[in-house]
Amino acid sequence: NDSHDSLLGLHTRDILLHPRVVMMLAADYVLMGGRDFLQSESNKLAELLSLTVTKVQPRGAEYVALVLEALLRAFPLEGGLLLMESQVIPTMLKSCASHYLEDDNSEPRRVVNLYLTSICRSLLGNPTLLDAFFASVDTSSFGPRELVVMILQCARANALDSFHPTRRKLCLMALLAQIQQNQQQTCLSPFVLQQARGLSEECQNNACNEEECSFYSVGFDFDEESLPDRQHDEDPFIKQAVANDIANTTNFPQLVRYNLTELQRLMGENLLSHKFANNNALEPSSLQMSFTK
Repeated sequence: NDSHDSLLGLHTRDILLHPRVVMMLAADYVLMGGRDFLQSESNKLAELLSLTVTKVQPRGAEYVALVLEALLRAFPLEGGLLLMESQVIPTMLKSCASHYLEDDNSEPRRVVNLYLTSICRSLLGNPTLLDAFFASVDTSSFGPRELVVMILQCARANALDSFHPTRRKLCLMALLAQIQQNQQQTCLSPFVLQQARGLSEECQNNACNEEECSFYSVGFDFDEESLPDRQHDEDPFIKQAVANDIANTTNFPQLVRYNLTELQRLMGENLLSHKFANNNALEPSSLQMSFTK
């Protein structure tokens, strides 16, 4: 715990001046400390993220995302609640709204996509996570409808980074999780239905051309403090985290077929393409697909 205190008890100025070092170490604590670290240091972790999300330069935001990924990859439910209660997710949503509304001072799209990825991971832990928030704020200019549009745009983006296949799958899975099932509906559900055709096309394209999901990482800059580069393929903690990632543990083609069948029932129209419907490798599962771990 002494090492935790030395990291998470840093002065705000030091955190903002050296986000790379601080965030890489914090991400490692989450990755290696697991549930014990989360239970003992959740308040300090939330404070660290509250101090940095939307408050650092775009390059710094990429390092903040290391912590968000480590937290939400391992603990989508608990992490999402922590980020909601500490106002980190509402802060992300405000940044998304600023970008959507083309505010001159908005953060760039690559940073917004990092926030959307975290929001999607949180929704996979709890599909109703945003219901109370959107019920309490003015949604006339930005609300559930616009968020659904942004998530779908994030999935469709032609990003070149190696993490994008994972990001795309997480976005699509989060939207599928909002489809009304067993008479349950979230604040996003009606607007997912409005985007049914675009969502179904993107899901089927991704299911038929599925790419390998990877571990989120950030490249090194020579003008920053140097830290030993971790060999992702050899690190046992990272290998285990990748293996347990919901993006890898989910049978995405079966998930798509199951949920698009439900979506077809709700829409009253055919959404399955001939290629997808007749692909023998994509036979539906007899078990209901689950989004939560």
